[in-house]
Amino acid sequence: MNYGELLSSFLVDLQSVYRSNINIEGASFPQVLAISIIPDDGIEMSALSKKIGIDNSTATRLVMGLEKKGW
Repeated sequence: MNYGELLSSFLVDLQSVYRSNINIEGASFPQVLAISIIPDDGIEMSALSKKIGIDNSTATRLVMGLEKKGW
């Protein structure tokens, strides 16, 4: 198993744990991940997107969704 497959498998397992144990009503797994990564004093969108492994535009939509929900 290569690194990419191992990481993909880990993320699938992590999502499974989230769905069964950490379910925060109204928040998706990526949103919970972002909430756990963003420090109290904030983070640049590019840094957040790198840490999560998504595009800047996707991170922007993710954060906008959190803001709409009052996070």
